[in-house]
Order: sequence, then structure tokens, then C-alpha cells
Amino acid sequence: MGGIPAGSVVSYESGSSKSDSLHLLGNAWTSESGSFALSSKSDAVLLYCLDNDEDVVHLGAATYSTAGWSTPNIYQSSFSSGQSALPSELKSYAVTLPHKDNYFYSGERTGSLHQLHDALIDPSNWVGSNSILDVLSDQEPFAVLPD
Repeated sequence: MGGIPAGSVVSYESGSSKSDSLHLLGNAWTSESGSFALSSKSDAVLLYCLDNDEDVVHLGAATYSTAGWSTPNIYQSSFSSGQSALPSELKSYAVTLPHKDNYFYSGERTGSLHQLHDALIDPSNWVGSNSILDVLSDQEPFAVLPD
């Protein structure tokens, strides 16, 4: 089974070629084949992995919909195009941000698991822009310290 290796930097620019994106990702860029298309009106991206029992473990999610996340419902027919529900496992890890074309996390990168969790879901720690952002050049890795 394929997938994105742990620790990968993932970027998507609609309509861009690899060379157009190099200024953002430098040597971190690896081109992958396949297809990936997001709706121009609203869509959601869910990041997950499978555990040893092949059960889904949600890692993160992002939506760009003016309505935000829809109320969860077990019936697929309850959703129309442009609607997605946040998985219940991610509810306490969600951050809601106003619409911008690009965001990056600018908050604390060192702390306990709980401190970093609180920082990651704080909207004031996210910088958004409708222009291309150079986000990788000065980013430090996260360091999780014991409680």
C-alpha cells in the first residue's frame, strides 16, 4: 500500500508546475504522479494513516468552505457537493480560520504535548495571506518535551 511517508512536506498548487513551486519548497519538493483535484468553491482534505489493524487514525483535516465544517451525519446522502464533516476524533484538535489562500503556523514549536496542542488550535498562531508565502526557509522543527 502506498501513501505519504511520515515527516513529508506536502504542498499543492493548482495549475502549477514543479518548477513554479521550487521557490516555496526548495529541496524538499518531490514530484509524485497521479491525480489530485480540489473543487474551486469548497473542499476538504483529510490526513490519516492506518494502524496495525488497518483501522483509520485521523491525523488532521482542512476545509475551505465559507460554511465551515458541516454537522456530522452517518448518511452520505445528507451531504451535497461542497460539504464535509469534521471527523469526531479531530473535534478537539480543530482550528477555524477565516478564508485566505495560504496559511502557515507561526506559534511556539517547543513545549509539552498539551502546550503545543493548545498553541496549534489557537487562531492567533496562524498567519494567512492571499499571496504565495515562503514558509519553509525559517521553520524550526517541533520539539515535544515531557510534561
